[in-house]
Amino acid sequence: LLKKAQQIRQAASSEETPELTESNLALARLYRTSGKTAEAEPLLKKVLDWRSRRYGDSHPEVAAILREMAEIF
Repeated sequence: LLKKAQQIRQAASSEETPELTESNLALARLYRTSGKTAEAEPLLKKVLDWRSRRYGDSHPEVAAILREMAEIF
């Protein structure tokens, strides 16, 4: 269901939105906790890129994603 929600949000907009970013994050977390780190990594990178552009590299939201990415390496 998370994958379907992510696909719907992605198809509905030609640009990254906060809602699509949150869908990517939820799906990445599901993949990570299921041991599917190869699937989680590109989604986390998308979230990191979006948050870095929106908030700047030193924002706590960016740090939180970096922490999540560190857990899969």
